[in-house]
Amino acid sequence: FRDGGDPDLGALRFVGPAARLAGGDMVAPQAAPRPSDRIDETGWDARPRDSDRSRAAELPLKMVLRDHKAQIWPAMLLTWFLSAGIVTITLLTPSIMETQHQYARGDALLANSIAIVFLTLGCIFWGWLADRIGAFRVLSIGALTLAASSYVFYDALPVDVLHSTVLYSLTGFALGSVAVVPMVLVGLFPPAVRYSGFSFSYNVAYSIFGGFTPILIALWLKADILAPAHYLAVVCAVAFALSLWLAKTKRA
Repeated sequence: FRDGGDPDLGALRFVGPAARLAGGDMVAPQAAPRPSDRIDETGWDARPRDSDRSRAAELPLKMVLRDHKAQIWPAMLLTWFLSAGIVTITLLTPSIMETQHQYARGDALLANSIAIVFLTLGCIFWGWLADRIGAFRVLSIGALTLAASSYVFYDALPVDVLHSTVLYSLTGFALGSVAVVPMVLVGLFPPAVRYSGFSFSYNVAYSIFGGFTPILIALWLKADILAPAHYLAVVCAVAFALSLWLAKTKRA
């Protein structure tokens, strides 16, 4: 369906043209349905409207790139916050624990699995909180919490497995604050191009930032064992600044 359209209404609008073609309108013009026949059993007018035709004539992505550049860049930066957290904490950290801190592979993966459970719980908690105090406030609080918990966790390594698992889990819970990023992204674009604006910004940014994050951290680790924490602090600072700016300008 086109962006901003009602899926049920959109489906009904296709019923009329499809029925007329199937019924042989092309070879029997005299059999064209009367105006009253164009009202389906639900009471909706199934004929396509002129506004629908004009809207369909232009690709939504073209409209996004032309008219909504100011919304694309904050959406991509917030996606960086999300992708950096997910890639660094859930995908790279077990390997870092094993190679940089000599944890057994099984212990690192167990801690990772528990942290992912807490990440899931965190998504629920931060989403619930966003419904009560707003997505921007949760984004700012979550960014600060994630930065702080990341430094505590990575600085404590290597500690015993129980201690590291607890700290890892708390960091995963803080990472759950990225659940509000889609809430903010949805509000950045108007309904007519919301899906296209969201999907373009999110997928392009995730491909870029998700791709270079492992390379950057691998190189950074050669100079500083706290590279993951430093990297997350940078993206958390960006997310925090964006949360304040977006809240002030009310773009979302």
